[in-house]
Amino acid sequence: MRQIPYNNAAAALRFAFPSDWDAQNITSVTLTVKDTAGNELLAADACTLWDGGDATQINGAVEVDDNSLIIELTGAGTLPVPVPGDVLQIAASAAGPKEDIKVLFYAVATKTITAEVDFRYGHSDNAGIVGLYCTYDLDTSTVADWPLSKPLVLTWTAVGTDDLPCRERGEVVNSEFSIPGFADEFSVVYPREYEAAVDPINRLPQLLQHAHNQVRAELAVKGLFIDRVVDSTALIPVLMAKVRWIVLLSGDDQYETEREVASKEYDRQLTLLATSPMWADDNQDGIKTESEFEDHSQYFLERSL
Repeated sequence: MRQIPYNNAAAALRFAFPSDWDAQNITSVTLTVKDTAGNELLAADACTLWDGGDATQINGAVEVDDNSLIIELTGAGTLPVPVPGDVLQIAASAAGPKEDIKVLFYAVATKTITAEVDFRYGHSDNAGIVGLYCTYDLDTSTVADWPLSKPLVLTWTAVGTDDLPCRERGEVVNSEFSIPGFADEFSVVYPREYEAAVDPINRLPQLLQHAHNQVRAELAVKGLFIDRVVDSTALIPVLMAKVRWIVLLSGDDQYETEREVASKEYDRQLTLLATSPMWADDNQDGIKTESEFEDHSQYFLERSL
């Protein structure tokens, strides 16, 4: 679920394109926001694309197994600046098909992008390059229209292609899920899995987010919504166990026993979390009420039968 910042004049939203969108031919993307009753809070408005306002292309041909390229802008506009983690797409050319790359580093002085992994294909000089995402600054400062916990439906629509719009659920919030110090604790408890997650490229933040999404879904059906849990440190053991299991999934058959052990440990931690009384601040007012401090154990056990 998309977390929409409360009372923010320019809440930065970022939308990653679906893999089946025709990114090379998208001329713009619009965002529409409605509440769950269908009332429009934001009429279709243009998002910002990674294109510099004109065509961005690569300067100089690149070959298979290269891992860097130079970008330039044709015509007027401002050359877009990629940041680590951005996913871009090089257009098909005479030298090879289109290819998605993830930015590891960008040298502003030389306009050189270094990719996380070597290129699988060659690419011709002047091949186009576009971002596979867009951004939008959403104004939620009119709190009467954007109150805390308000459920929303966001619709992202590609313009210039036949791609179908993409919808996602959202909710207005005043805080977001975070686990301070997770990397350090994970490295101590599961050092080998930690090394596998960060070497050669640090993918621990993405793995943690993936684990969070899975745990959130599993606990939601049991009556516990972890995004509202005030003591986020209570979530660390179950999330570490989940990340460990996900890391081990990439191993071959020799890790089968370890995967089974990791799965059992995750089930144990999930049960401990789900059966422990805790404060979930449902209305996000920072005040603990009796109805918000709940023991989910009986509900969990009944649903497990």
